[in-house]
Amino acid sequence: MSFGQWRRLIPLCLAGMRYMTVRKLFNFIRCEMECFWRMEKLESRPYSAIIEPTNICNLQCPYCPTGAGRDSGRKKTMIDVSLVESFIEQNAPYLISVNFYNWGEPLLHPKIHEIVRICHDHKVFTSLSTNLNIRNLDILDKVCRAGLDHMVVSCSGATQDVYEIYHRDAKMDTLLAGLKYLKEYKKRNQAKVPIVELHYILFKHNLHQLDAASDLAREYGVTAFRVMDGTGPEEAAIGKRDDPKYILADVNHCHQLWHLVVLNADGGITPCYYLYYKTDDFGDFSVSDMSQLRNDRSYLMARQLFSPKSAGNLPPDLSHPCLKCEKVHNQKHLLEYLKKNENATQAHRTGGP
Repeated sequence: MSFGQWRRLIPLCLAGMRYMTVRKLFNFIRCEMECFWRMEKLESRPYSAIIEPTNICNLQCPYCPTGAGRDSGRKKTMIDVSLVESFIEQNAPYLISVNFYNWGEPLLHPKIHEIVRICHDHKVFTSLSTNLNIRNLDILDKVCRAGLDHMVVSCSGATQDVYEIYHRDAKMDTLLAGLKYLKEYKKRNQAKVPIVELHYILFKHNLHQLDAASDLAREYGVTAFRVMDGTGPEEAAIGKRDDPKYILADVNHCHQLWHLVVLNADGGITPCYYLYYKTDDFGDFSVSDMSQLRNDRSYLMARQLFSPKSAGNLPPDLSHPCLKCEKVHNQKHLLEYLKKNENATQAHRTGGP
């Protein structure tokens, strides 16, 4: 039915090892130890980053806030290449990986290949997530030649009629043309990268095409085929399945507060890829550097939520975006605090499906 659930890690690790340094390894260990001890003020730096090339998308996927046209309070924009360069110069000595995605389609950025090249030249593993509904194959060529290591392609059907139910305005022929180009590019250049991974977004309406989609992935030379649960209303979503990837996902604290940083297209900084609204930003990279942002009040308060020994010092009326998060509401030491704080209402961090 699917392939590559765990084997996918082998080529990814091999591709990533060439970027590893002693300094990065030391920072990784320090970061993990600070997370283990639930430290609030950190000496480590993030070892993973998400850079959002743009918050504009060419599709209208109904359960994505961008596709649904939900107002984030941000202007629609393309990230400035100089901002990326500044961010990478500050963080590259510690970064193991950079991922290009978030609330828009990365391949719409006319200089996405320059952004990839900046990270590649600073010896950081690069990954990009796309709907691959791009007719301009020249941009694919430029991105590949810039040194992209990993490309995730999202799909939700094996035929046009099923695919377009969720990926609205998408064309199956365009997706397959892109996959074909990537396969031929790698063969023509005898290249091992980018590693191409097809994510099948699973809903009730496309469950019957899962095997057919897996067959397409094999036909087009995809390295890994993964089944990802689609989010949405009860009548659409499958719900949580018995899948090995949840072994790593079911961690009862927010690891992202320690190891990850998200740079949005407008320069806003968030601690995780769930936060959508401008008002939830922890800071602005265009006016502050990461050494300041890493330990500012928003981060400190967020980490304090996961520290049983420090939770008693939380302001009784704290208003914070992390108070919407399910993981915060699963903290046993916060049960009484959450009941008393009127601002601590669990909610969907992107405003709902």
